[in-house]
Amino acid sequence: MIYRWNGNIRIIDIKASIGKGDRSGDYIEQLRLYAWLWWETHDHTEDVEGLEVWYLGTGTVKVIRKPTESELKGYEKELKELYQKLRAGDPSEADCPTNPAPLRIFEEGGKAADPPTDPDPNARCIRCDYRGLCENVERDLDLPLERRIERFGHAWPITPFAEIVSRVDAVGNVGLLRGPEFDEKGVITFRFDLKEGYDKAVVKPNYGKNPTNISRAIANGARVRVKNAIPGIWRGNIELLLDEESEVIITDDEDEAPIVEIVTQVNVVGRVWSIDAIPNGVDVKRWSVTLLDQSGVCSVVAFRGSIPITAASVERGDEVAILNGTIGEFGGRAQVKLSPSSKVVHLRANDELPAF
Repeated sequence: MIYRWNGNIRIIDIKASIGKGDRSGDYIEQLRLYAWLWWETHDHTEDVEGLEVWYLGTGTVKVIRKPTESELKGYEKELKELYQKLRAGDPSEADCPTNPAPLRIFEEGGKAADPPTDPDPNARCIRCDYRGLCENVERDLDLPLERRIERFGHAWPITPFAEIVSRVDAVGNVGLLRGPEFDEKGVITFRFDLKEGYDKAVVKPNYGKNPTNISRAIANGARVRVKNAIPGIWRGNIELLLDEESEVIITDDEDEAPIVEIVTQVNVVGRVWSIDAIPNGVDVKRWSVTLLDQSGVCSVVAFRGSIPITAASVERGDEVAILNGTIGEFGGRAQVKLSPSSKVVHLRANDELPAF
């Protein structure tokens, strides 16, 4: 809240807590950032007079030192560099070292304790949601790495998450071309059949995406290579879905990437790390979970009529098999989409496995 009780600006953050714990340290930076936002959005001409945290749990007020002008300018530079780094591309593991910040200790009213931090450098890991995956913590989650399971009277080959191929190339001749056309916003619309002998795939933009690397020389009969497409299947037809990372280029008769070798279906086994969406009959119309195996992470999603009855009984920590799923991708991560013919099978309950 922002007040002008005496004509000057004071920013008050009202908390229902008593102020204990590590988060009280974040409140300090939170208020100082608010001060910078006020200064930045008022042409650097208005400075706040005071910053305070009101803890309703103790009925006390904690006064926060407001940033100096040089610190305000430092915020501007630091946040700009952070924004540019976040927008530069996907971070690598090297950019995200598993070095936890010291766990800060505060008494009631947000007063720093003595000592102000926990002496254990990994104290923050004890309650971290990701402690089961972090190299700082020795914890065996008994994650699966299956290659085959027996269910419903026959064997199902299982693909580890790290081996799911969610981007493919294909070469063929263009047929039934519609477009490409560009609207006033630069959004492209097109669709064509990619044919090679008796094999065919439908090529089109992925939902909500705007691929731009499409050759202007494309025409019916032209031989093209579709690069870095997301494979899919719809009503028995292979689809190649394009986004900003995909390309369609003109190629020659010697170039090969057989459509028949594209894999669209997959079976996977993993432990449920999180349940990300459950249909509620109102605004959420999908079921979505994140699975882990020894090789990596994969998301699973089902919409409306494709949501199996068994999905309702899936809980965090369960080990499940997803059979006859369709390969996809979301947010740069492999995804398995369910169809009406897909199955979700319980293998082990969470109480039979180590807790996350």
